[in-house]
Amino acid sequence: MLTRIRRAAVVVGTLAVGAATLGAAATAAASAASATGATHTPKPRVTSVSVDHGSTYGGTALTVRGTHFQHVRSVKFGGVPGSHVHVDSATKLSVTAPAHTAARVDIRVTTDAGTSHPSSHDRFFFQITDRLAGGFLHSCELSSGSVRCWGYNAQGELGNGTTTNATTAVRVNGLHHVTSVAAGLYHSCALTDNGDVWCWGLNSSGQLGNGTTTDSDVPVRVTGLGTALAISAGGTHTCAIVVGDKARCWGSNDSGQLGNGTTTGATVPQTVDNLTKVVDLAAGENFTCAVRSVGTVYCTGDNSTNELGDGTTTSSTTVVRTMSIEHAVAVSSGGFSSCVITRAAKAECWGYGIYGQLGNGGTASSGHPVAVGGLTGVSRLSVGGFHACAISHHHGYCWGYNTFGQIGNGTTTNESSPTPVSTLSTVSEIAAGYYHSLAVRTSGGTRAWGYNGAGQLGNGTTTNSTTPVPVS
Repeated sequence: MLTRIRRAAVVVGTLAVGAATLGAAATAAASAASATGATHTPKPRVTSVSVDHGSTYGGTALTVRGTHFQHVRSVKFGGVPGSHVHVDSATKLSVTAPAHTAARVDIRVTTDAGTSHPSSHDRFFFQITDRLAGGFLHSCELSSGSVRCWGYNAQGELGNGTTTNATTAVRVNGLHHVTSVAAGLYHSCALTDNGDVWCWGLNSSGQLGNGTTTDSDVPVRVTGLGTALAISAGGTHTCAIVVGDKARCWGSNDSGQLGNGTTTGATVPQTVDNLTKVVDLAAGENFTCAVRSVGTVYCTGDNSTNELGDGTTTSSTTVVRTMSIEHAVAVSSGGFSSCVITRAAKAECWGYGIYGQLGNGGTASSGHPVAVGGLTGVSRLSVGGFHACAISHHHGYCWGYNTFGQIGNGTTTNESSPTPVSTLSTVSEIAAGYYHSLAVRTSGGTRAWGYNGAGQLGNGTTTNSTTPVPVS
C-alpha cells in the first residue's frame, strides 16, 4: 500500500501504467506467498466481555471473547495494561483488570497483526467499591479480606457477636474474601468475591435481607439475591446491583425507596422496576439513586426535600429521571441529598442544601443537580447526613454541616464549598458518616474526625475531633 501511494503521488501523469505495474507486482507477491504457505492474519476483534464491571482498585478477572487472538501482545483497559493475560484459544482469553479511575473504557487487544477497533461489545466499567463506610454512630473498613467495625453497637452493628460499644476497631465474625463494605443508620453489610452479601445489626424493617425482622449481632446471608456486583446501605433499607445489571433492594419502603411500585416493606430482595443497565447505585436515608451505563441517573423514594432531583418535591414509588445529568459514572446518597462524579471527574449535587452540603457556595436546596465549586480530578465521593466529602487529585475535601467538626478543618463552622481536610497527606479512600468522616491515607492508616459520642472515630475515646485522628 505504501508503494502504491508513493508511486501515485510522484508519477501522477502515469497513474494507469503505475497501477497496472503494481497489479502485476501484487499478483507475483500473492503467488510467492502461496508458494511459501504465508497467509494474512486479520486484526483481532472483541465480541463480548464477561464480567463487564470491576473495581477501580483493579483485580477483577474477566473473560474476553472474539476472533483472531493469535500472538497476543497486550490487553489494555482505556490504555492501561491488564495483567495475567492467558490466551485460551483464537477466540477466547482471560485477563485481570488493572487499577483505574471510575470510567467506562474500551478493552483493546493487540496482536502481531494489529489492535482491535473499539465497539459496543468491548466496554468495561470501572466501578467504585467501598473499603470504608460510616453509619449513624459506627464505622467499618476492609482489612485483609475481612471487616473491622467500631462505635455504637446496641443492635449488633459491629458484627462481633456482642451489643457492646467499641471505641477501637473489632473484627466482624466469620467474614472472608470481602471486596466492599457498606453502613446504614444502624446496620452494616459486606460483599464477598463470590457475589454473596452478608448483613448484620438492626433488622426491624428487614434491612438484613434474610427473610426476618430479627436483629443480628453477627453477619447473616441475604437470601434470594443472586450474584451481587455492588452494595449500598441506606437508612433502613439496603440495595445491590446483581448480575444482569439490575438493582434489587430490601427493607423499609414507606417512601417507595425500594422502587417496586409499592410502599410495602420487604425482608428479601425486590427488583427495582423499570431500571436496567445499572452501573452504580446509592441508598440514601429514605430514597435510592442509580447510574445507568449511558450516564443518566434515576431515583426513587422520598422527595420532600428534592432528593430525587427531578425538579419536583413529589415522592415516587418507581424511578424517575434526575434532571440534566448525562455523563455520571458514580453516585452517593446521604441523609437528604446526593452527589455524582461525572466522566469529566467533576462533582454535581442536588437535594437538601441548607447547610451548604451541595457544595456550590450557597445554602439553598435544589431540585436539580448543581456543580460543586472548584473540584476537579474527583476520584471518590461520599455523602453523609448533612455533609459530603470527596477526593480531588488525591487530597481530601469536605463541605456542609460542621457542628461536630466533620469537615475536618479544625473548626465547627459550616462550609458551603469544598474545604481541605487538615493534616491529611494524600488519601486513597474517603467516607462520610452521618456526623463524622473517615479517610485512608495513601501511605497507610485510617483517620477519622467529627462526632465521637459512641466511639465512631475509633481512637479509644468518645471525644469529638475537628481534625483527623488515627483509628486504633
